[in-house]
Amino acid sequence: MDWKRVKSILIALLLVTDLLLGYNIYIQFGNRISTERDAIETALRLVGAGYGLSSGMILALPERMYSYIVPRDAAAELAFAQKLLGDDTTSRDAGGGIIEYTGRRGSAVIRSAGEIELEAALDDISAADAEGVKKLLTEAGLSIASEVETNALGSYSVPQTRDGFAAPRYSLTCAVSNGRLKITGRWLISTQWRSEERSISRAELVIKLGDWLAAANINAVLSIEPAYHILTAAGRGMYASPVWVVETDAGVFMINALSGVPEP
Repeated sequence: MDWKRVKSILIALLLVTDLLLGYNIYIQFGNRISTERDAIETALRLVGAGYGLSSGMILALPERMYSYIVPRDAAAELAFAQKLLGDDTTSRDAGGGIIEYTGRRGSAVIRSAGEIELEAALDDISAADAEGVKKLLTEAGLSIASEVETNALGSYSVPQTRDGFAAPRYSLTCAVSNGRLKITGRWLISTQWRSEERSISRAELVIKLGDWLAAANINAVLSIEPAYHILTAAGRGMYASPVWVVETDAGVFMINALSGVPEP
């Protein structure tokens, strides 16, 4: 038996099998996208054209989002404080979810809901611009996926994101003056984000959004953006709820992507 020829035939058969499997996966993926698109179009027809919603607006939103439980991460908070205040930084539990940090460069206070107040002397003056601030915070353990914004008064805003989406009301303001860094704001310093529930489909959300728009007497939707609304989860730390941030002619509202219900 010509084993070399048999081997060549087997390899060719395996390649054909791989191609067939790949084609089958491609067809299934295309069918799923088509089904999802059809469901969204049907939902939009049911809601009606009066609100300014379009398939392009809805299809631009993520197909799925997840909720997260975020327990307090003492080790990550200490590492953050040590990077900015010095390796000699020590912590003290002041009660009520408040941890105080003191090091050779300065001091900080971090509260259980992520509220941060920090002031420190800078060893490296290169941190006195937007890129320097971003680099400094990244080295301190923060995951920064968005651009650092320069404010009118010369301070810098650093918004927190998750999965590439903003977390409204969670951002840090950093000011650098006379060789000192001052940080205030909110940020969940944690490496322990645990995913829980998955959002309902975009088509279902469109239906629920339409019901809410009608009940609230809202006339037009101007834009929709995905985001995470961070809340306190009793006994478990913090909870990041996936939402659609809906800008309308009557204001801006958050719609829970798990239930379709407006959030406060």
